[in-house]
Amino acid sequence: MKYCPVMPPKAAYLLEEVKHENMGYFCYADVAYENDQYTDFMTRQNYVVLDCPIMEKGRILTPKELRSVVEHVNPTFTIIPDKVFDMHETLVWFYNYCEAIAHPSMCGVLQGTTKDELIKCALEMNKYGLQRMAIPRISEKNGGVPRSVLLRILREDLPHIQWHMLGANFPYLDEFRVAEMASSCDTAEPVSASLELTFLTKHSTERPDGFLEKGIEHFDRDWLRHNIRSVCRWFEHGLLS
Repeated sequence: MKYCPVMPPKAAYLLEEVKHENMGYFCYADVAYENDQYTDFMTRQNYVVLDCPIMEKGRILTPKELRSVVEHVNPTFTIIPDKVFDMHETLVWFYNYCEAIAHPSMCGVLQGTTKDELIKCALEMNKYGLQRMAIPRISEKNGGVPRSVLLRILREDLPHIQWHMLGANFPYLDEFRVAEMASSCDTAEPVSASLELTFLTKHSTERPDGFLEKGIEHFDRDWLRHNIRSVCRWFEHGLLS
């Protein structure tokens, strides 16, 4: 399972200096739509997750705008905008974006408030012939079932789907359980910890104020390299060091 660090857009270029063979790139779709330099950087990478992260930015691209970014970046996969905890609204958005973009990289996000809704969401999305789907971090608000358990259930009905884990919670025990079943996972925790010049702890995983505006000058390359490569090894070998 590849690790895709969620970096502030202005500092994304640092990933070239700290990268690991088991690392992918997380690309903000709205930034790529507006910033040619950022787009050019992402087009040079081998494994790119293109996302419209509503929680982070508060704005999503229209289907036409997102199609333009997909055509320029040519990502490994594109995460379709979703409505947190709302299966019905998520499926409406899913249908609209799939109809407008019709690209093989499209990746649907499972949403719902119960395990049954998450499974139903996956089965509905599968009707569009997707190759990938994404599972957000699980909480009591969306069923409370660990992703490792949910993924084992889903793989029985959808063995052809490649799975992406949206977000992760240190110490990544459940992510380790899905490492052989999922293809990739994104999280900002190791990046946030490096801004505090520390390794991952319970007190250093939250994104600091102004996270999205942090630039290259705010990072210590040694800490960033250590944190990112440690999580890359963890997701690849089950070793956090």
